[in-house]
Parts: sequence; C-alpha cells; structure tokens
Amino acid sequence: MSTRTVQKTWNKLLQRSKRSDDDASDDSSQEACKSVMLEGSGLPTSSPAVLESLAFTKSGKENKIEFYSKDISFFWLSNSSDHPLYVDGARYPTAEHLFQAQKFVDHRPDIVNKVRKASNPIEAIRIARTYASEVRSDWIKDGVNVSTMRMVLLTKFTQYSDLRLALLETGDAEIVHASPNDAFWGSAAPPQSEGRGRNMLGRTIMQTRELLRVAAGVGANSGTRTV
Repeated sequence: MSTRTVQKTWNKLLQRSKRSDDDASDDSSQEACKSVMLEGSGLPTSSPAVLESLAFTKSGKENKIEFYSKDISFFWLSNSSDHPLYVDGARYPTAEHLFQAQKFVDHRPDIVNKVRKASNPIEAIRIARTYASEVRSDWIKDGVNVSTMRMVLLTKFTQYSDLRLALLETGDAEIVHASPNDAFWGSAAPPQSEGRGRNMLGRTIMQTRELLRVAAGVGANSGTRTV
C-alpha cells in the first residue's frame, strides 16, 4: 500500500460521508473505496480487540472509551500498539513509527530509515526529535501533522481487519486519548488551564470510524455495529 493510495481512499470516503444516504449507496463509488477496505481477510470476531469492544458495548457503562498505556484497556487504539504497518514496500513496527517518519519522508530518506528501524515507539519519537530542524516546514503550519495522522490511522484500521471490526463495534462512544501530558493529541489540560486538551488523536480515530462505516455501507453517524 502506498501513502498516495491511502490518501485517495480517505478523500473518497470523506466525500461519500457528506452525501445523502441515497448517494452513498452508489455502486461504482462504493466499489472504488473497497479496494483498500477489503485488504484484511476473514471475520476475526474472536480477536482480543473485538472481544474487548463487545464487552464494552454490553457493559452499559458510560459511553466513553479512554486509552493510553498497555496497563489499561483499549491499548490497540494507541499508535504504540504492536501492529506493524506496510507502506510503499517498507515495514513500520508501529503506527507511531510511520507517523514520525512522515516528518522527513520527502527530503530525508536517511532519517526515515532511522525512525523506521527504531527499537520501539519511544525511540522513534526520540530520533525524530533529534532531527527537529529537519522536519518539513509545513508540518504544523499547514496542518500536515493532522492529515498525516488520518493517513496513518486509515492504514492501520484497513490493514488489520480485527481492529477495523473492533473500532466499528464501539458504536458512537467518545474515544479519548487519555495522555497526562499531551494537550494536543491527548486530553491533558493545557498549561495554566483547568480545561481539557484537544484530544486530536481520539477525534481523528472517531472520524476514521465514521469513514469506515461509510465504506461498510452502513452510513455515517449511524452508530451501526457490524460484528
């Protein structure tokens, strides 16, 4: 899978999510999106991620899912979960590796390889920060960081069919990246504030969930589960 293919698929799904239900059922449009969506095979309803989502939906608890570290539930939502991704012929050990590498992908392939070969997600972040002066200039300014995160998440949830099904099974639950330190990607309170962080990672995962619903033909904002 290439980053260009993933981005095109995201754009197609986003366009379809804005149409009426009648338009969203157009066969040609739906088939165009399935080329990436069907890469996973089988119906892994017994996977740990799917079982965790099923247990959550049956629990009747508050309609909110928080994730952060391995010692709490729903770690499979984290960019640090052990799900290698394959993009442009290269293997990235985690979604975090892929995300950090994209900061240098068009101009510093040597740094991309260093990040990709990092022993763990924290090391990938550390290497990327070491080369902060080499990060593409539009990364923050033009919101490339967020659009890249969308690409990374769509890649993850299309390459792993069990994660895709588990995410759909969460229904309309609010998904929160409960980082105690990150006020942008997580829900940590900003400095000198008692408020809540922007939770951009959680919000982007929820947006990905809506687009996966569109691809599954159940319609955006339906809350429909497929497992």
